[in-house]
Amino acid sequence: MKLGHAFRTKSDTEVIVHAYEAWGDGAFERFNGQWALALWDSKARALVLSRDRLGVRPLYYVEVRGRAYFASEVKALFAGEPSLERTLDPVG
Repeated sequence: MKLGHAFRTKSDTEVIVHAYEAWGDGAFERFNGQWALALWDSKARALVLSRDRLGVRPLYYVEVRGRAYFASEVKALFAGEPSLERTLDPVG
């Protein structure tokens, strides 16, 4: 499907951005494969996090005192916010 996007690189990362521009959150339903990503939607002033349907690529997130942290490894969350509790949430 041609939507008139002009690509400047050969990177799949650029495809993600253009897909989001064209279909918004619905873009991720069209993706195949493994991914975990974060996009800042400056028009909506919203952070969009997405990962593949099977969860092959992990994406961990937490909000602490009004700040959002996200990473592909839990240890990165602990490094970013040392006060984060190191306990499991059995409901989560």
